[in-house]
Amino acid sequence: MSEHIIIMVIVYLLLGYTRLLDRTKHQRKENIFYMGVLLLSFYLSLLFVTGTDGFNLNDLLDWPFEMPARGILKFFTS
Repeated sequence: MSEHIIIMVIVYLLLGYTRLLDRTKHQRKENIFYMGVLLLSFYLSLLFVTGTDGFNLNDLLDWPFEMPARGILKFFTS
């Protein structure tokens, strides 16, 4: 588990360092998008480091596609 934490700290330090090196003025929409992706990746890396089974992309995709997938599976297995 400690190697997971070390890798995540290195990755986020490098992301922050490259953002600081980029001296150009960023647009507001670009900053919002960057922060959103950064927060999403931080949440997923937190799940990875702790090894917990939290809400992830599979849960999000299960909601709209679960019933049609079950219907197709039932059709082919019967």
